Amino acid sequence: MPEELDKFIIRILALFELLASVMVFLRVFSALNGGAPLSPAAIPLLCFYALYGLVSGVFLYSTKTLARILALVWYGGLVGVVLMLWFFAPQPRNGNGDVLLFLSGLSLFYLAITSLTRFKNTIA
Repeated sequence: MPEELDKFIIRILALFELLASVMVFLRVFSALNGGAPLSPAAIPLLCFYALYGLVSGVFLYSTKTLARILALVWYGGLVGVVLMLWFFAPQPRNGNGDVLLFLSGLSLFYLAITSLTRFKNTIA
C-alpha cells in the first residue's frame, strides 16, 4: 500500500477517534448537568476512555507503530461496546448501530493488519 494512502487513512481514523472522544466527554458533561441519565459508576470509566482516546488520537497522527497499537486498543473497546449495545438493544433497531459497528470493525481490522505488518518488519 502506498505510504501516502496509509497516512491519509490513519489521519481519518485519528480524526474519528478524537471526535468520538470529545463526544464521550460531552455526553458525560450533559449527564452531570441534568441531561440524559448516566450511571454514576460509568462516569469515571467513560472519562478514562475519552481521555485515552484523545491522547491516542493525537499520537496516531504520527503514524508510528506504537500509536497504531494504542489506537487498536481504543478501537477494540469501541467495537466491544457497540457489539454489546447492538445485541442487547430493544427490537427493532435503527441502522445507526450497524453502520458504527461496520466502520469501527473495519478500522479495527485495518489497524490490526497494518500494526502487525509494521511490527513484524521492525523485528525482522
